[in-house]
Amino acid sequence: MRPLKKSIGAKEGAALKKNIGVLSLVLFLISYVNLLPVVAEGGTLFDGQTVQLAYYAPDTSSIFRGPWTAVVGAGAEFTFVLPCFSGASCIDVDISDTNILVTMNYGSEPGNFTNHPFNGIRIYDINGQIPDFTSVIINSATNLPGFDASRIAFDSNNIWINFQSLIGTGYPLVSLDVAGASGVPEPATMILLGPVLIGLAGLRRKFRK
Repeated sequence: MRPLKKSIGAKEGAALKKNIGVLSLVLFLISYVNLLPVVAEGGTLFDGQTVQLAYYAPDTSSIFRGPWTAVVGAGAEFTFVLPCFSGASCIDVDISDTNILVTMNYGSEPGNFTNHPFNGIRIYDINGQIPDFTSVIINSATNLPGFDASRIAFDSNNIWINFQSLIGTGYPLVSLDVAGASGVPEPATMILLGPVLIGLAGLRRKFRK
């Protein structure tokens, strides 16, 4: 004996189509949110994170000093000495939550960085715990002559700062403001999502009638 097949009436079929439509909209919304940009919350970039720093020369494959590892907190995380034509130059690197401050101590005589393809610092996320870097911008406190945006390179885990051929005297500074990504949608994203969520709620009420 053949099993009886329960036919779906017009009313049930229409309800099923509506539910499929709502489910499709929900899945689209989830996919949309996953593609939206995100920004870092305060206090979640460098603070308390472990970073590693090395000085590279004459290229980005050759470590000249370091590497050193430190946990970001109060005061300078790294202090090291580089030889230059006028003697030894002491460099301090102080990392705060969203800033990298490099202070050079040349004293009364000028010091220069030799003309290598790369002559500078790499700061990197050694443990893969820091939110991905999304921008590195020169802060107005920077006063090392000739330092501009072309000397900065970065990806999600690394920041490269190139001092090639620059000359400084006294105590020049390089200050960089850093932004990173987190799992929190930016405010503009939530504004865009608002109408979609309201529309979804309206559709649900309509389908219940």
